[in-house]
Amino acid sequence: MYTPNIFKRCSGLFLVLMLMVAFTGLSPRTQPEMDSFIVKGSDVEVLARLVTSHGGQVTSELRVINSLAAELPQDAVTSLQADPAVLAITPMPLSR
Repeated sequence: MYTPNIFKRCSGLFLVLMLMVAFTGLSPRTQPEMDSFIVKGSDVEVLARLVTSHGGQVTSELRVINSLAAELPQDAVTSLQADPAVLAITPMPLSR
């Protein structure tokens, strides 16, 4: 009979597929290390677009001083500083 042979093959294939799915979720995803900064410019909306386009995240808008508080990857700071819309980028001190 061929029935047991088919079940063995299907169960083996099923086991391989389940292992592939299980181990795919275990691979570490490396996120760039983020630091906190104050990003100053003349237009908060432009700054927000720049921050997000460089992989950062706006944490607070500081419209009174035309600035944003943002989490930025270290490698984005240099390229943001070169943008004419950015007047200054200041690291925020660590809170204790």
